This record gives sequence, structure tokens and C-alpha cells, in this order.
Amino acid sequence: MYLNFYTIPQLIIGILCVVYGLVILLRNKKSRLNQILALWCFACFIWLFGYTLCYSSKNASLAEIFSRIGCVGVMFLAVFSYHFVVEFLELKSEKKLLYLIYFVNVSLIPFYFFTNYFLSGVNEYFFGYYGKASVLYP
Repeated sequence: MYLNFYTIPQLIIGILCVVYGLVILLRNKKSRLNQILALWCFACFIWLFGYTLCYSSKNASLAEIFSRIGCVGVMFLAVFSYHFVVEFLELKSEKKLLYLIYFVNVSLIPFYFFTNYFLSGVNEYFFGYYGKASVLYP
């Protein structure tokens, strides 16, 4: 592992996401909107930190693991965004669809980690390794 120039912005923004998420959560822990927005911030951190480690890896197989972790963070950003809108607008009719989307996303996690349907290795670029999209990559 090494920290290269291209990972510094991602690392800084990832840390700021965690700090922002904690501030939001600590301001009102019981607020559903605060909880969801904090989850969104933590998903951003997982994405950014996963790719920071991926870019910093000297080993392709380790970079692939970090790339997969980063992708799991990304796949939850849309879900948390949708959940925030549903809560903010008090769309009770959307709750069933929301829970279905959560179920599908959680069900896909093993496929992200243990198959090559979404990612099939990594490519090496001047900034480091980056995940190689596969058949079902969104």
C-alpha cells in the first residue's frame, strides 16, 4: 500500500463524509431523516475509502477486494437517496417498494464479492488499479 497523489482528494472527501454524517446524526439521533442522511454519508465514505485503498494497492488481488467494497457503498447511495425522499415527502405508499429495493440490494452483496458478474478483476492505470466492469455492472 502506498498513498499516491490521486488518492488524497478521495480520502479527504471520504473523511469529511464521515464527519458530516456523525454531525447530522448527533444533532438529532431520533430523527428518521437524520438517520437516513447519515447512512448516505457513510455509504459515500465506504465508496470513497474503498477506492482510495484500491488506487493505493500495489497488489491487483487486494485492489480488487477494495474495488468490490467501494462498489457496495455506491450501490446503496441510490437506495438511501430514495429512502430520504420517501421519508421527507412522507410517501407511505412507497414503503413496500422501498423495502423491496433494500432486500434486492442486500441480496446482491454476495454476488458483488463472490462472483465475477459485476466486477471481473482490475485494470491498472497511471493513478492505480480500478475495477473492471463485467456483464451485470450497472
